[in-house]
Amino acid sequence: MNYAWDRSKVVLSTADLPDAFIFRCADARGQAIAREEAAWCIPVVEVETISRDKAGSPVAPNVADTITSLVYGPGHILLESVESGPSGNYASKGEHAPPGNVREKSNRNSEGQQ
Repeated sequence: MNYAWDRSKVVLSTADLPDAFIFRCADARGQAIAREEAAWCIPVVEVETISRDKAGSPVAPNVADTITSLVYGPGHILLESVESGPSGNYASKGEHAPPGNVREKSNRNSEGQQ
């Protein structure tokens, strides 16, 4: 994990993390699905967290107005981007959030592969 506000890095052991955090998996249509039911999976190799104050300056997460997490696979391919709302109104993939709070990007082609 890379923290942009202080340029620190933390290496986590995958043994301590659930498969849903370690892999991004999908069915043949490209819909997110559990690893054991997936047509394909991409391992997560890096997570970058960017926390900002109201002016957009980097700050510690506990005082941030917004927090963005970028999830990358091999070759620095962006798998997912999730942004919190202002003042800690957090939204993540799969939750119902007001428009503009959740941004997801993917580089999948029409067959759901990278």
